[in-house]
Order: sequence, then structure tokens, then C-alpha cells
Amino acid sequence: LDTRPVLYLKEQSRPFSIRERVRLQKLFWNQGVANILVLADPSSVSLYSGLTKPQDEQTIEDKEENALIETLSLADYTQRIQTLFHDLATGHYYEKKRSCFDPDQTVDSWLLDNLRALRNALILGDEGLNTKEAHAFIGRVLFLSYLLDRGIVSIGTPTPGHSATMLLAEVLDDYSYDSQLHYLYGLFEDLKNRFNGNMFDQDLETERRLIKPLHLTKLIDFLGGHEVESGQRSLGFWPYNFKMIPVETISAIYEDFLTTEDPQEQRGRGAFYTPRFLAEMVVDTAVRDEPNVLDGSFLDPACGSGIFLVILFNRLANRWNHKQAGRVTYVTKAKVLLNILASQIRGVDIVDTAGRIACFSVYLD
Repeated sequence: LDTRPVLYLKEQSRPFSIRERVRLQKLFWNQGVANILVLADPSSVSLYSGLTKPQDEQTIEDKEENALIETLSLADYTQRIQTLFHDLATGHYYEKKRSCFDPDQTVDSWLLDNLRALRNALILGDEGLNTKEAHAFIGRVLFLSYLLDRGIVSIGTPTPGHSATMLLAEVLDDYSYDSQLHYLYGLFEDLKNRFNGNMFDQDLETERRLIKPLHLTKLIDFLGGHEVESGQRSLGFWPYNFKMIPVETISAIYEDFLTTEDPQEQRGRGAFYTPRFLAEMVVDTAVRDEPNVLDGSFLDPACGSGIFLVILFNRLANRWNHKQAGRVTYVTKAKVLLNILASQIRGVDIVDTAGRIACFSVYLD
């Protein structure tokens, strides 16, 4: 619908187990693109919401599935499929099932709420960081989480059902304060050397001296899926999977960070979050009648979180891929993509936080 997927469909020749259904809904929720997941097997068809926080597939057993909207027989589904698609396209289905679609339970909302709680914990008290320092620290942690969950960086093998990000929390939790600092900032230094970008352009040694034991405790609470504000330990369920979470989610985080740092200045600059679908529409309109414009270079003079740069990079990379007739080696592809980044897209912003997050978004795209 308007180039955006309305539902995902997965068919299977054997019945889904309850753990499989919960695991798939969790992945679906993390991607945050469509609103409906349809799981069809020989016995039934189940519809799940993408706007309901997932459950832990390791402990679900026979509990009620909170994201399940309805279950249909194959005959009912076949009979209703055209009506269902019409109701989804018009929004009538969401009206009928309003309780299953809570915008406060999207992956963006949950992640933002948890990041706000972590940020507030980091700036609290006499030894608290200032807001910009807290945001820079959180940005590096998020970047590391994406790299860990996507397998680009490894710190070991997680236990079954746990993500690599949760493994980081477990490793840190086993260390003393000095060892925690040494381990975490060793990872940051390694990433600074490997990526050579402004996600790590600040003096890490200076920041390291500002990080106190309470800050690391709150970080471990966040990464381990515990309650950041109260410190209450949960069963360790971590709903997020940064392998699936789109990088444009960072745009929403950017808006929240800037608002907190200086709300008056943000309003004066007109710095506001641009949803991906709107940015895609602008780019599509700009290049639709002149496809050769993609041979040129592009400048976003107020790039913010880099959403337009990410979309342009996607367009340029896909255009090059489609022109390739035969198999292309990884090295050749890497060189071409690096050349696109180096020579065809540029972004500028007067805010340091924006620049770091724009680089974050393009790095991970």
C-alpha cells in the first residue's frame, strides 16, 4: 500500500510450535515495517500484530500469546482473504481490532523509552554526565549493539535464546568496575581504529574518567533487559534484535536526543524527525523523471540523522547492482560502495550529535 508492505506471510508444511510463532513475531516486531504477520500451516492461519511487545520464546510454553489477533481455519481464511486485504488497505481492520494495535508498543517507542530511562540515570546526581556526554556514550553503545547483533564484531558465543548484546551485559556483569571500564573502552578504541569515523571522535580517555560505577550498573541493566529506573532484575528477556531493527529508527532517537539537549534551539533550527516513508517519497519524486541524475553527487546541507543520505546510498548501490550482468566479488563490491560513500553523497549539520548519528546510520546501512 503506497509502496509499504501491509503484511508479511509465512507458510509452512507442518504446524508451527508456540515457540516458533513467538520467535517469528519477535523478529517481525523488531523490524517495525508492516503491521500484520500471517503464519499459515496445514491446520490454521494465525494473524499477529506488529504493534504488541513480544514475549520471551524461551519461557512461553503454553501461556497466552499476547500478540495474537485471531486464528482462522484455512477455509475461513480463504473465504475472507479479499475482505481482509480491503479492510487492511482502508484501515477498517485496525478499527475493529483497535486493542491489538497500540502505537506505544512499537519497537521505536519501547527502545526510546528505555534509552530515555538510561539517559536519565546517567545524568542523575553530582557525578552525573551532562546530557551531551550521556548521548555520546549511549550512541557508541548502540553502535556496538548493532555490530554485535549483526555479527560484524564478536565477543563470544551467546547462550541459546540470548543476543550478542545480552552477552555483553553478562560479560560486564562478571567484572569489577575497573575491569568493566577496561573491557568496554577497549572495545570502543578498537571500533575507533577500525571505523575511523566521528562516532568515536571524542577523547575516549577523558570520557572514561567520567564514567562511574553507577553508570555501568545502569548500562548493564539496560543491556540485560532489566528495569533501568528501579534496578529490579528481570528474567533477562531482551526484546530487541539489532540485526532486525532498521537504522532509520535512529532518526527517532536523534529527535529525542536533540529535544532534550536544547529544546529551544531545536525549534529555532527547525530540526525534526523525518519519517522514512516521507524521505523516500521526496527522493523518488526528485529522481523519477530524470533517472540519470543518479550519476551525479548529492549534498544534504542539514542532514540531521542522515535519513536522506541512507536512502540515496540505497538507491545508488541498488542501481549499480542491477547493472551487473555476472557474479561480482566481495572485494569489487566493497570498493564500489566505498567509492559511492566517498564521492557521491555528502551531509552537513551544525550539531555534533546529528553528525555522529548520521554517520551511525550510513555505517550500518
